[in-house]
Amino acid sequence: MNMFVPNVIVVGNVDELYAQLEPDRRVNVVAVVEDITQLRSIETQFDYIVFTDHLNYLRSIKSFAANAVGRIVTADFFARNVQANFYSYHNDALLLRLLLQKRVRSMLDVDAYFARSQYYIKPAPLERLTVDAIDSTPFAINDNFYSRVYNSLDECRLRHYNVVLLTAERNVDELRAEFSRLSDQADEFIVFVRRSTDLKDALDRFANVQALNAINGQWLVLRPRRDNNFAVYVVAHKKFDVDMPIGYKTIHAGRALGADLGFIGDDSGDNISNLNPYLNELTALYWIWRNSTDDIVGISHYRRFFSSKGSTAFNAADILTVDQARALLDHHDMIIGAEVISPNSQRGLLVFDAEYDDRLAFAAINVIKKNLELHQPEYLDAFEQIIANQSLFGCNMMIARKYVFDAYCQWLFSFLLPAAEEFIPSLESASVRQKRILGFVAERMFGVWLLNQRLRLRELSIMIDKTALH
Repeated sequence: MNMFVPNVIVVGNVDELYAQLEPDRRVNVVAVVEDITQLRSIETQFDYIVFTDHLNYLRSIKSFAANAVGRIVTADFFARNVQANFYSYHNDALLLRLLLQKRVRSMLDVDAYFARSQYYIKPAPLERLTVDAIDSTPFAINDNFYSRVYNSLDECRLRHYNVVLLTAERNVDELRAEFSRLSDQADEFIVFVRRSTDLKDALDRFANVQALNAINGQWLVLRPRRDNNFAVYVVAHKKFDVDMPIGYKTIHAGRALGADLGFIGDDSGDNISNLNPYLNELTALYWIWRNSTDDIVGISHYRRFFSSKGSTAFNAADILTVDQARALLDHHDMIIGAEVISPNSQRGLLVFDAEYDDRLAFAAINVIKKNLELHQPEYLDAFEQIIANQSLFGCNMMIARKYVFDAYCQWLFSFLLPAAEEFIPSLESASVRQKRILGFVAERMFGVWLLNQRLRLRELSIMIDKTALH
């Protein structure tokens, strides 16, 4: 990789500068002078003026114009802050002004730029900006600036931000890889690009590119190309009559086994529609995961909808609209139904769901646990917690950006489908409701997954249309 090499004028002893530099970092010394009076005769372009003597620096700094101060540094400051991190007051000012102008609300600082630029306390103009960072060795004081510090990107891979900030030195291939990895998480990227980096071949994925000239390079504001399609799929197994908002689509769960109702069917494309008698609305969930191309998706039911007013009493006019959902997802990663607290544990409620056949209920719980341990063993503690809990995130209802939705489905079906293949043959003599026991256990798995995610969740009340109960 061709790393950025800053051009510097050294005021003082150049050997003292070299002694402080990291061996794998280079600097291009374009001139060496004894004092600032000699600078007037130098016409060479430079990035920094580096003083090796602190007293000389203090005496000379007042001679420079205010807008040049960020490029006038001491040798120890240059070695620690400038050489690897392109530090400059001018660059900082440009970034802060940009964030204020764009009214950014949330940002992921991938390279902990603010910590490395010595911003330990968030400036007052940025008080409304929520900033998370990736930093494996943060100072404790950084809690004043960052809302949360993650050890790695994997820890926040499902979080969404208005802006993802990239500032570390990367070549074109590395930047392209970061864009691919992070594009789902960002409305926009703000990237510092070194003077020597040519990004022409990496910018074709962006709908808009804004460039601001800075010291040693440019700040780029990049908006990914995105259709921003939105759909809430309403699961049904019968005709119903509800005046739904724009963006809602009805999907017929189990259409492979029944008459065509005229809705989207879960039996096209990659599907498990024939498992509907056992997995309930999860056959529709699977179809959405494997076949929908919308950027934001949700799942609801023909008699259950998210309420925009906080009420459980059904009113079609109060069904959460697409615009309202988008506004919530500006600040949250997933919209879910309100947590329900029951006098009974989930294990006890599953016995009720199995029509009081505790052997059947426990067999379904155990087959899920067995396959979870085989395919997702790190979730076993969360599984035991949820099964013993009195709380429930029920109904398999959610609205999220597709990559978050997909992550849940990928996890769920990795163990649910093997469990179904193993368990369903034992249900030949079971009643219609008892055959659904695996689906009832799987409904609890949403909570198991949520326990292990760092998602910003927004709970909404679920309205039930009691006129359509059957």
